[in-house]
Amino acid sequence: YIAEVSPRELRGANSALHGVFITVGILCAITFGFPQSPPPSGPGEPLEGMDRWFWRLLLGFPVLPALAQALLFCYLLPIDPPSFLVLKGRVGEARELLYRSYGLALPAGAAAAVQNREVASLELQLVDLQEAASNFLAAPRIHVHQAICDPWLRRALLVGFGLAAFQQLCG
Repeated sequence: YIAEVSPRELRGANSALHGVFITVGILCAITFGFPQSPPPSGPGEPLEGMDRWFWRLLLGFPVLPALAQALLFCYLLPIDPPSFLVLKGRVGEARELLYRSYGLALPAGAAAAVQNREVASLELQLVDLQEAASNFLAAPRIHVHQAICDPWLRRALLVGFGLAAFQQLCG
């Protein structure tokens, strides 16, 4: 999603920042967990002092930013990517979103659009999105069982699923 709504020049940086922010979040979680004592070695050892309540804070605190993000993206700033808008035939909204993401105002007329290099670049992006959407709509559709029965696609599916499973199992 980040790459979809980011300007072309910033897609890589914004996507990389996502990973950086995840890492910073993990660092914060570890830092907040330092005040806790080691876990009890058995059921006979009760939690003492701050450990009795602090674990609840550590467990519940991540709900706040997640809730804020859900409210922000679902209700206050619902933004569909320009490619999705073009695919649904809402080219005008896609154009507005592209201009807004680059911090530009919509040009008043065709003459203004030709004069400005950034505007011409955005219009080319919009044409590219329209071509991609028409290619997508013209492409043949297959079902999962058809993909499994095709030897070439079956191999690609197995490699994809295998790599995803391997990544998750390795941590």
